[in-house]
Amino acid sequence: MEYTPIRKSLDQFVVETESDRLREVRATFSWDDIRRETDGLPGGKGLNIAHEAIDRHAIGPRHLSPGDALAKRTTKSGTLPTGT
Repeated sequence: MEYTPIRKSLDQFVVETESDRLREVRATFSWDDIRRETDGLPGGKGLNIAHEAIDRHAIGPRHLSPGDALAKRTTKSGTLPTGT
């Protein structure tokens, strides 16, 4: 039985790599943009990373109302589920 070959272009298999994305991020990165996106400390005296990473998001537009999600609390003896 004779089969017709399936022809494919190598262009179909081109994928964006992490190094491609990294080059783009490096080319467009700006500390001024980051400063505008963060709350910072009064007087521009630095950042409170815990606030920027957790608190700011907890009060932001995507926050959940109390009781909508289960938080986890980690202690030396293990992870305990607690209410929000």
